[in-house]
Amino acid sequence: MSIIKGSKGNSSDLMGFSFEIDTTRFKRSMKELENRSSKIMSDAIFEVLKKQIPAAQSQIKSDSPVRQRDMAQKVADSLGVEQGMTGKQKAEVRFGSLPMDSGGVKGSRGGKLAALLEYGAPQFNYPFTFKSINNSATFGGGSGSGGFINTKGGNNTVHPGFKSIDWLSKARDKSVPKIEAAMKTAFEKAWRDITANSNNK
Repeated sequence: MSIIKGSKGNSSDLMGFSFEIDTTRFKRSMKELENRSSKIMSDAIFEVLKKQIPAAQSQIKSDSPVRQRDMAQKVADSLGVEQGMTGKQKAEVRFGSLPMDSGGVKGSRGGKLAALLEYGAPQFNYPFTFKSINNSATFGGGSGSGGFINTKGGNNTVHPGFKSIDWLSKARDKSVPKIEAAMKTAFEKAWRDITANSNNK
């Protein structure tokens, strides 16, 4: 049944034609689209962010200096996307290092590796003065640099810090235009499906 009916004037008072529009089904379809909107947007964003993971992993590993490569691998392997509802008609989609609620993947000494790669850290004195330990990929001069971290004295008493590679901000900025396009496509498809079902009733 058409929601628009056309008719031609049949009296001298109306020299033309008119349209009568039944908005009942249109309003019903709009209401259904509104009810689905949170899930439509959430699903569209989720798919975009899921596809962004390989690019973010590649960027993390390529932008990290050699001394931070082990850290970068752990962060890259920890990336994920989470989807949920925070309230009625409020959806949330999150991208980052898992587990996100506790700051992402941690190193062997409890450091939050994802945050260190995102923001970096200035050089700092080692928080101990009573021992010497072997260098590692993220402590001391890095694996294979030789020598020890010797806080009792000598030249290796300060950690050189961590370089910021801004990985999370870059992933976000690359995702935003894709999200806008994906939501537009998702709403167009949902509207076609809703109106097609309405026409069949």
